[in-house]
Amino acid sequence: MYKFLFIFLFVSCQNKEPVPPKPTPIVTDTNLCGEAQIKLEELKCIEKDKPFTKREKLSFEEFCKQTHQSGIYLNPKCLMSITTCEQIDSCTNSKE
Repeated sequence: MYKFLFIFLFVSCQNKEPVPPKPTPIVTDTNLCGEAQIKLEELKCIEKDKPFTKREKLSFEEFCKQTHQSGIYLNPKCLMSITTCEQIDSCTNSKE
């Protein structure tokens, strides 16, 4: 019985193809992080004149730029065009 189970597990593990990693996005609009911050403040999605992050006390613009440098794309051009705070996730793909 254990021999059959071992063979089944071995064969089932061998047939799976590895999932390729997501490619790092090419970020070309980091310069729009400031304008995205202004839009998010206008919509009251983030508080104006308060740090966006607690630990480093960064503004959204600074956070956006650092995040882009780390290979995570926040899509500031899309954020500049939203009309409600609920649309943020669709721009940043944060609800996958």
